[in-house]
Amino acid sequence: MKYYFVLLIGLFFWENSSAQYLRNLQGQPFSDEVLESILYDTKGQETNLSKVLDGLKGKVILLDFWASWCKTCHREMPYSKKLQKEYEGKKVAFLFLSTDTDYKKWIRGLAKVNIDGHHYRIDLKSKKAIKEFLKIRGIPYYVILDKYNHIYDPKAKWPHHIKLKNSIDLLLEIDP
Repeated sequence: MKYYFVLLIGLFFWENSSAQYLRNLQGQPFSDEVLESILYDTKGQETNLSKVLDGLKGKVILLDFWASWCKTCHREMPYSKKLQKEYEGKKVAFLFLSTDTDYKKWIRGLAKVNIDGHHYRIDLKSKKAIKEFLKIRGIPYYVILDKYNHIYDPKAKWPHHIKLKNSIDLLLEIDP
């Protein structure tokens, strides 16, 4: 019994320190290691996160970490589509970063979810760096970046949740 109590207390403090770490990321850019993360586009061309984000600078960015095998990720995609429609013509970009290791499965998964946006697959080594930096323990996982590519919400709500939309709206109001 004593062992479980100690384990429970340890988990509590670990969870609180993780939450504090994520709060400290707010307003910060990604680390250089994360920015150098290797990504592959749908044609198999290599790039890195820094180049992709530079191309989206000036827009609020919703980062969506997902995978073709993730049923929960697939269930959230219609909500992302709805958000895309709502923000059409506004300075909002949707960046989908897949954790799939198999290119063909990722492409089939993309066809299945049929969603617009910027799509990339994360290199295996880079996936580890991103996961550690953002304390990602599972997918789907969402991050909101401001128009300067700084982290606004390192653990954003899922697309079906009104708080995600409220956060995007707030960023658009702050700096239209």
